[in-house]
Amino acid sequence: MKVLALLVFFAVEIVFAGHLLHEQADGDTVRAVVDIPVVGDWYFNFLTLDMGRAAATGDVSAMLTLHKETLKHGRAEDATRAIEQIRLSSSPTARLYVYEFDVQHGHGKTKVVPMSERELLLLHAQVMQENVRPDFRDLTSALFLQQSQRNSIALSEIMLKARNGDADAQWLIGELHTR
Repeated sequence: MKVLALLVFFAVEIVFAGHLLHEQADGDTVRAVVDIPVVGDWYFNFLTLDMGRAAATGDVSAMLTLHKETLKHGRAEDATRAIEQIRLSSSPTARLYVYEFDVQHGHGKTKVVPMSERELLLLHAQVMQENVRPDFRDLTSALFLQQSQRNSIALSEIMLKARNGDADAQWLIGELHTR
């Protein structure tokens, strides 16, 4: 009976410590806990559960944030799964993220085929038009509002250039409307 009481006490202490860690820990402490075998896996899965669920439903913001988290915590297998999930997305934001990731880090033994200037210009414009939330967990939406304003201004400038006869801007507007 004493052993059972000690086990229950120990379990309650672990749950309490886990709660305090989740609520009050800084980034370094979280990274240290995530590095612990078994416990770290469970805790990382707990931390990213909301992102994983949203990513599974196709939320591009969740996919990108999840990939960044896996990289930040040095979880190579999870990072590989996350980037492969992003590769399957048809979102312009996901396509640009994967392209930039592959250019920066390389993708296995496959050489990245560089995009033309026009292809990159179109992809960036599609990303601005799509306007995906930059951080899945940005509860204040401050980053999203700033991004939305920048995207709106940039797209307005492209429209103005197109009206003023800029051939590249006219092509870009035409492509944005046909896709």
